[in-house]
Amino acid sequence: MIIGVLVLSALCAPKYEEASSYYDDVNDEYKKPSFINSDTLKFIPSTNLSPSEAVPVLVWDAVQKCPIIKPMVWGMIPPWTSGDYKSGSYTTHNCRIENVKESRLYSAPLTAGKRCVILCEGYYEWKSTVGKHKQPCFLYKAQSPGMKPENESHWSDGKWSKSQGWVGPSLTYLAGLYSAFESKKDSEPILSSTVITMRSSPAVSHIHHRMPAILSSPEVVKCREKKMATL
Repeated sequence: MIIGVLVLSALCAPKYEEASSYYDDVNDEYKKPSFINSDTLKFIPSTNLSPSEAVPVLVWDAVQKCPIIKPMVWGMIPPWTSGDYKSGSYTTHNCRIENVKESRLYSAPLTAGKRCVILCEGYYEWKSTVGKHKQPCFLYKAQSPGMKPENESHWSDGKWSKSQGWVGPSLTYLAGLYSAFESKKDSEPILSSTVITMRSSPAVSHIHHRMPAILSSPEVVKCREKKMATL
């Protein structure tokens, strides 16, 4: 079974900027990564984002030397794809960490340092119940007491400032890889991503035997600065 078939990414772009803000120790203040839409791919918030749709992705901008957020197709587009990439049927939205170094598709972006962080409020997994029935379970990063990432008002009530950064619900940071697909019909490369998956931790193994590789905030900073030499 493919894990995380749906993710909850229902916030507007400015809220993702605030919630993924980072501390700049040089200037002694918190900063927000800019959310940059493209002409060919735009992020549309949804409570049920599925593979092939655009998801908000945090990457390191080597030119500006800062993190930015870009919309990317969820599901890495193979570079050998011919014709319209939208007509393809890919199962590339998840990448097993055990095989990433040997993968024909994922080893190249891994070697090139194209690591990224898929931003979401959480993801859905299906737990088998009696017979063939399955129950959807909403999973997310540990929150401060009283915070519920599925509660829209908690995000609306959250506050951001240069002195404190984001104070509110926490995003769930999914480790991933990305690539740029050169399309003849589009004016710029199409960015696409995949979520790295691993064996489930004891906390969620009763729901499913696989889970996304979820990053904590300090690890997100390391990923932004491309200090993660190996997985």
